[in-house]
Amino acid sequence: MKHFLLSSALLVALGTTAGAATLSNLADENSTIAAWGSTGTHFYGQTVTLGAASSLDSVQFRIDDGGDVTTFDLHVYAWDGSTTTGANLASNAGATAGVDGMSDVSVLTGGISLNAGQWLVGFQALAGGASQLWGGVDDSSGGYAGGEFVFQNNSGDSSDLLGGSFDTWSVEDTAFAFEFDELPSVPSVPLPAGGLLLLSGLGGIAAIKRRKKRAAQL
Repeated sequence: MKHFLLSSALLVALGTTAGAATLSNLADENSTIAAWGSTGTHFYGQTVTLGAASSLDSVQFRIDDGGDVTTFDLHVYAWDGSTTTGANLASNAGATAGVDGMSDVSVLTGGISLNAGQWLVGFQALAGGASQLWGGVDDSSGGYAGGEFVFQNNSGDSSDLLGGSFDTWSVEDTAFAFEFDELPSVPSVPLPAGGLLLLSGLGGIAAIKRRKKRAAQL
């Protein structure tokens, strides 16, 4: 029991860190969304809601490029429910698989720090395929409740993504998987308080030992 109390004191003093977590609806994919590409709708994205601050480590969407590779830039913005706020936090580029049929297209972000709230994550097409399909999840079958599919016809001008006009499709989500490396999910006790708690535990153990020694002498 004494060892348990000491371990608990250390745990409270240091705090705990949650492991990696993936937010995904890929297993529920049941529809397609058209048509994304460099001469179609340039930007497709998905809004998500975070309950706590996290670091976004990777982004994955499911895309059928029909064998025509499309290059793109990743964009990550804070979302106020109708448009983006603040600058694009991503600086990553990628390309589709270049195969006929649905493929998972992933981008490693290197860790983008996001606060709690709503965020828009998506791909801005640069060059390549003109009419590509994205995997989707029809909300009538129980889609993701924390966001929706968002798109913008910006004729290739990505500056329109900052505070611009977007279309949303509340009955559909993209098929996505976002991996987060969560920041500490249990607030740490400030060091002085944690130190006092630890010392209290050690003091209690010492007091028990002194009482046992005194009882033995009697």
